[in-house]
Amino acid sequence: MRTKGAVLIASILLGVLALPQGILAADEEIQKKVDALSKEVRSLQQQVAQSKEGKKSISDWLTIGGD
Repeated sequence: MRTKGAVLIASILLGVLALPQGILAADEEIQKKVDALSKEVRSLQQQVAQSKEGKKSISDWLTIGGD
């Protein structure tokens, strides 16, 4: 009976010690995905800013008038 209790306690301890490592691995994976998405958002923001700089108003290149 004593050995079963010791085995149970040892297995619970190992489970508790292994749990944070699994959580940290998942956390690192999520952090990598967040970093990749953040990088993509910054890239898209730069593209939008560059396209706005390159655009000119229609009045800058089109003149409506007589002669």
